[in-house]
Amino acid sequence: DTLTATVQTVLDHHDMLRARLRRGISDQDTVLEIPPAGIIAAAPLITHVAVETHSDNDLAAMARAQLDAATHRLDPENGIMLQLVWLDPRTQ
Repeated sequence: DTLTATVQTVLDHHDMLRARLRRGISDQDTVLEIPPAGIIAAAPLITHVAVETHSDNDLAAMARAQLDAATHRLDPENGIMLQLVWLDPRTQ
């Protein structure tokens, strides 16, 4: 809850993290729209991943895979300018 609230505060404060890309017919017609604070919810932007390994190599591979996945979830045309991955080392 604390992480989500913190990310929401950052989203609401920084306009570019809420920006939406509107493509026009030409590059000159393409614009960034900035919706008001509170429009973009933080919770769906946070991916929680339980870390069950202590191996540096396994952790590095997991981090790379999560980075790639987060990058593919970015969607400027739908206002998704931010993705966060919480690698949680807590044991279950």
